[in-house]
Amino acid sequence: MLLAAGLTRMQDRGHLDRHEDPHRLAATVLATLQGGMLMGRATMDITVLRDSLEMALDSIRHKLRD
Repeated sequence: MLLAAGLTRMQDRGHLDRHEDPHRLAATVLATLQGGMLMGRATMDITVLRDSLEMALDSIRHKLRD
């Protein structure tokens, strides 16, 4: 998975907390986005997709090292 590979590189470079599992984080982010897409289609409201994207990005941001 491309996202997991990118998160692994970030972890190797010290940007992502070493205790995080890049594959699990990537799967969670993708599941959040897929859920947002599904709900957006079902409700015909792009707000759900936008909110899920923001939550997915926030989940990565909170695991970054300063």
